[in-house]
Amino acid sequence: MLHVGTYEVIYRGQVVFNVGYVNKTHKISHKLREEMKHHGDLIVGDVKESFYTLSKKLSIGIDWLHRNLVFDFVLKTDDDVFINIPKVLKALNTLPSHIQYFGHVMWRQPVERKGRYKLTPDEFKHDRFDPYCSGGGFIVRQGVIEKIAWYLVFNRPLKYEDAYFGSLAFKAGVVPSKAYDKYFLMRNHKCIYHGRDVSIAQEWTLGV
Repeated sequence: MLHVGTYEVIYRGQVVFNVGYVNKTHKISHKLREEMKHHGDLIVGDVKESFYTLSKKLSIGIDWLHRNLVFDFVLKTDDDVFINIPKVLKALNTLPSHIQYFGHVMWRQPVERKGRYKLTPDEFKHDRFDPYCSGGGFIVRQGVIEKIAWYLVFNRPLKYEDAYFGSLAFKAGVVPSKAYDKYFLMRNHKCIYHGRDVSIAQEWTLGV
């Protein structure tokens, strides 16, 4: 049980790390398998760790969630993100039932054809992405995962996991809500956490 201001929130959560491998014979991969056996907090996918394999890892995570867990919400985030858990739980405790997928919404973002983030027309033929939440952190209900899991078989992953998730959600008839944008800040920031100033060095702060 967690007391958040005047709210009393009863919750049970599970933290899971979704990882790939460096090299299947590398000692780090061996240690990951050992940690998975001992702690049960890893999803070790059959995919090599790379910036360009994030969507494949995301697909593995979605499939794992769909097959293994019953939950109200899932938060997808990165390992360099500060999460103010009491504020997140407070928001979820009062979340309207019609909001299914939310975060910092990127609406009709142009597709880049040059540079690190480029996609060729063969990879993605449209000039703009379907609406999606930036990958630093977003929250969805279980019903969204159930809808999206069906589409994994029929859709080739994009390079970018956040736009990929948004495209799957859009195909499933789910559009992200901007109602909680204030909880997802895409910049260096200071926040008050348990009465103290907290400086955030990363680009993302969630739930401040």
